[in-house]
Amino acid sequence: MSSLQVSGKHTMRTSAGLLASVLLTIGVVQSAQPASDVNAQAADGATPLLQAAYDGDVAKVAALLKAGADPRMANRYGASPMGEAARLSADALEWGVPGHLREKLAALVQCGFPETLQTRPAVDIMRQFAREAGFGWTGALALGMGGAIGGKRLEKTGGVARNVHRALDLAAASLAAGGDIPAEAAPLLEKPLMPKWLYIIAANWGFRNEIKKQGARKRACDRPYA
Repeated sequence: MSSLQVSGKHTMRTSAGLLASVLLTIGVVQSAQPASDVNAQAADGATPLLQAAYDGDVAKVAALLKAGADPRMANRYGASPMGEAARLSADALEWGVPGHLREKLAALVQCGFPETLQTRPAVDIMRQFAREAGFGWTGALALGMGGAIGGKRLEKTGGVARNVHRALDLAAASLAAGGDIPAEAAPLLEKPLMPKWLYIIAANWGFRNEIKKQGARKRACDRPYA
């Protein structure tokens, strides 16, 4: 069991204020057992406690603290549960807005490169924007090989986009119900639309065809900045 040493009291009328109170009154969090799982960090360094604090989930914050979560662990951008609690406290006092009523942001990103990982910088930017702008982050869906769809309506893309359909349907249903993008939706969208070698052949053909259409064949190999 964990023990909390409380150093002060804060009284708020909103759930955001209650969350801030839970976190801001913490002096030291100690656990008799290693709390490696509750302090596990995501790719951006965020812990489950930071995410719960950001979402304004008071019950989850309390449960994680009881399990030994460290409220001082920051992500790679320097955001920590304690800092988030302070921000929520200020928001609650200024606007009286509970954390769970904040507007939310979801991202849908695609790129023409074959590898979906090329979209990661864009997703990271959107996630950080949500945090700094005060939006609840509901997740992201990322797609590589976007040229295979090329602006066409999804119902006209045939079987090549079947996983895109499934991922978007899952995300839409969850978001419409007030939830986040489901964990199973992102991997579905990340699946290659076709073999990489086939996509590269098709992309090169499309590029050359566009050059011909624009009458720029003679300048295709120009290197003005070389």
